[in-house]
Amino acid sequence: MRRALILTLLAASCGSDPPTVRQLTLASTYDLSAVRRDFSDGVSVTAQHAVALTLEDVLDSGGNARAVLVGSGAPIDLMGSFDPADGRLRFDPTTGEVWSNRFDVVDGVGGTAVDGGPTDGLANEIVGFVQTSSGTGQYEASYLAVARVADRPDPIVEANTTLEVRALGEVRIVGSAGAAPGSAGVEVFRHQLLEREPEFTLHQARDDGTFVIDVVAFEGDLLLLRTRLTGRASTAVAFVVP
Repeated sequence: MRRALILTLLAASCGSDPPTVRQLTLASTYDLSAVRRDFSDGVSVTAQHAVALTLEDVLDSGGNARAVLVGSGAPIDLMGSFDPADGRLRFDPTTGEVWSNRFDVVDGVGGTAVDGGPTDGLANEIVGFVQTSSGTGQYEASYLAVARVADRPDPIVEANTTLEVRALGEVRIVGSAGAAPGSAGVEVFRHQLLEREPEFTLHQARDDGTFVIDVVAFEGDLLLLRTRLTGRASTAVAFVVP
């Protein structure tokens, strides 16, 4: 995955400096919050969508890795490699039903795993990508994955969160009481149709879980919001700017 986004996430979760490199172990299950960009003609981006995926039955041993990718279609067996020293994860090309019941050529699945904190050797986050093709269409998704562990914070409550367009390019995200865990960090990833990298900003909820966040965004932009407590990140919730 692209290094700029990885370093941004490391800084957000661990402070100004990345954590000391150590041997990492993969969790057994990861929930992936992905944004898929569609190149319907193989050249131009025509749409972007928020997509939920899962990596299940994850195993790593001796530099090898395997997992089951669960998307909209039948589960897909993945085989590849994992470097426990630098967290690089890569699965071999395969085929399957990733986005729907259509048949996809899975050109690549991978990313970089990090111990987001508290530091315990568990790779509790992965910043990665999924690339597929089907006929002339190309599909490229970037994802934020978090391990399914007991101390993962609750995500943003979508029903308690609203977007207000205050002026052209000015969007306010308002969370009512209980929208986030009390005093949690609130991460905002702004995805634009024609930009490969999201813009990232970090905010904080009040003790009662309320927050007011002003961001630069335009109609059609896709915002991923997730919470962070004691170093652990939640799954992300997607909002489309009206």
